[in-house]
Amino acid sequence: MDASPTLDITLPEGLAARPFTAADVSPFVTLVRATEALDAGEALIEDADVSAEWRGPSLDLARRSVGVYRGETLVAGGFLRPSDTGLLAVHPDHRGQGIGTALLAWARRTVARDGGTTHGQSVPVASTAEELLVDAGGRATYDAWILELPADSPVPTGVPSGYELGLAQAQELPDVHRVVETAFGEWEGRRPVGYEDWRASFVERDDAAPWHLQVARDGSGQVVGVAIVTGAEGDVAFVHELAVDREHRGRGLGAALLGVAYAAGRERGLPVGQLSTDSRTGALGLYEHIGMHVTSTWRHLELDAG
Repeated sequence: MDASPTLDITLPEGLAARPFTAADVSPFVTLVRATEALDAGEALIEDADVSAEWRGPSLDLARRSVGVYRGETLVAGGFLRPSDTGLLAVHPDHRGQGIGTALLAWARRTVARDGGTTHGQSVPVASTAEELLVDAGGRATYDAWILELPADSPVPTGVPSGYELGLAQAQELPDVHRVVETAFGEWEGRRPVGYEDWRASFVERDDAAPWHLQVARDGSGQVVGVAIVTGAEGDVAFVHELAVDREHRGRGLGAALLGVAYAAGRERGLPVGQLSTDSRTGALGLYEHIGMHVTSTWRHLELDAG
């Protein structure tokens, strides 16, 4: 066994480790897409997703990321978010060598070193990653689903009375962030995302475009609902965040926002709509009602740090 001199990770012989840099986005995404294609049946992550996260001011890439190499080939790696959740992956061709176990141990020790108490990961159900986490003592906390609105399905139409839909203006961005954080903050165990980290993830993405930020305003012009599109690869428009202020729910604003987001995607040659939801939201039935169907199921597991 060979221990890296710069990272708290012990690897099988013949492997070396170093922290990632911004130049490693594409190789890491290629690695993760290979694992997603095998374990979830579809590759979802894009370069813009990872570069946006790595650009966030609260993520210390030098201290909280690791790439594992055999020679010059990246065979595994991952990073830890400020929330102490992580994205870790081992290329399918290099599994069964103890690399995943080493990565998980690194993640748990790193979280503990930085004062955290738990480490979480979301992985495809019935995957080797889930098996590894369960064997290590992982506790399932919620399930999540990727849903799809096929290209030949109609998008929701109509705007509830008393509201208007449009694109977020620059001065409204703090309100957009507020709506998202307030709504998502209702989920048990969810850690807040600061404004600058949120901007890096959505407003300053490499593929950012004005149409990605759809909002609903009430009669006073206040932003009360948000649909944020990320990912415009191939034929898919992916709604990453959908949120409505509590006092304005139950009026059809969520469906209306999805409708304008997916319609805007179709106008730009992206006929398929996708999103992710989880069991904390209770929204699965809403999405199925408008014609979306589940394409993959994921499970979030937590482990003690250390």
